[in-house]
Amino acid sequence: MALELITSQKSIFTSSNVSNISLKIKKGSPVGCKVTLRKTLMYTFLAKLINEIFPKLKQFDGFKHSNVKSSVKTISFKLKNNLVFSELENHYQYFNKLPYLNITMITNANSFNELLFLLKSLKLPMQK
Repeated sequence: MALELITSQKSIFTSSNVSNISLKIKKGSPVGCKVTLRKTLMYTFLAKLINEIFPKLKQFDGFKHSNVKSSVKTISFKLKNNLVFSELENHYQYFNKLPYLNITMITNANSFNELLFLLKSLKLPMQK
């Protein structure tokens, strides 16, 4: 429900592919949810992150990038306090115990330099 409020799109449950006895997770049991944003919704969410969410964060470590040797470059970061979103803050009693939110952005940058240029042009903070 929280992802649907934040992104204005229906979320999909993700399930476990393998069982893990120590974590008491059976194969096929739900372990999380995800939303894939494309086109207008993606740019709307990115604008919300840049203009509303990042200025509210007191301590932001920056983005972590993957050094995978493929044509797809990913950037990911964690938001430990999900209540920075005004949609969730308005309903504090329902969302005060949510775990962190992991956001991953997938680009088709050909090189690491293109990825850096993209992040710097959006004026996003990068981790050193």
